[in-house]
Amino acid sequence: MTETGKSQIVDFLLALTDERVRWEKAPFDHPELVVPNGSPGTGSLVLCLPSNPCDETIRLPPVGAAGLAAKTLPPIGPFLDLDQHTH
Repeated sequence: MTETGKSQIVDFLLALTDERVRWEKAPFDHPELVVPNGSPGTGSLVLCLPSNPCDETIRLPPVGAAGLAAKTLPPIGPFLDLDQHTH
């Protein structure tokens, strides 16, 4: 396949990207998400007690139907921030 052909395929696939996904706008927005992120402690000791839950979490705040721009946040970027035409 020629470099021009490869570039044309990338352009076609990028044209299929829905901008609502990049900006997390409705219907692709999300509510608050709480995601498990391992257990508290060190590499060799886990600190789980009845008073201390065994799962740490990460909180992803809700976006809302207006999307990331309404929260003055940038859109979702390309995977690994790679230039799609050079890889």
